[in-house]
Amino acid sequence: MAVGPSTSETSHVRIVARERRDRALTLRRSGLSYRLIGRELDISTTHANRIVLDECKRLDDKIREATPAIRRLELERLDALLLRSWNRLEESSQQATRIGRLLNRVLGRLERSASENPERELSEETLLRMRMLQGGYQQAVLSAQRATSGAVQIADRRAKLLGLDAPQEIVVDQPRDVNEMAGMPYDAEIAARVNAVEEEIEKRRNGRKLLSDGGETEAIH
Repeated sequence: MAVGPSTSETSHVRIVARERRDRALTLRRSGLSYRLIGRELDISTTHANRIVLDECKRLDDKIREATPAIRRLELERLDALLLRSWNRLEESSQQATRIGRLLNRVLGRLERSASENPERELSEETLLRMRMLQGGYQQAVLSAQRATSGAVQIADRRAKLLGLDAPQEIVVDQPRDVNEMAGMPYDAEIAARVNAVEEEIEKRRNGRKLLSDGGETEAIH
């Protein structure tokens, strides 16, 4: 009665074959030719070529089988990221709307005060509030811009992953959208209004200083 190879011998053969395949693939990745791989593993060039090709096919089949699960996982990640970007966009837009309205009211009061009472000194507290609101408004708009850009990139990546048609290039003008929601002019116009108010304040201060210096000169004479 013929006796076949033992289980331990079979396992050893499989382990050696597995190590040979791994080594052949590693050498091929390193740029070695099949002839050099064969010399390194003490096998023929043809055998080295077959080992590498078979191993590549096995890996391709493994990746192909795992692709649906990987795609589902990636889509779940993208969906989570898209939700976070959308929530951040809504939050930033609401914040820009709120701050924009407050800034608009403060600017309106300062502009009316400068027009109706040219001699009246404007409150430093009001000016400080105006500058703080302007900074907060710009930060909220910038945050909304970034959230929109992130959402567009995620949506584009999601469409490619699903094999959908590539979307048309969209130019996102987030400051315009947020400002329209807030009933505000564009950010450049806001900055111009703030600068105009500050210039008016500086003009008044210089005028009062000249009057004061003139009074002191007359007293000396």
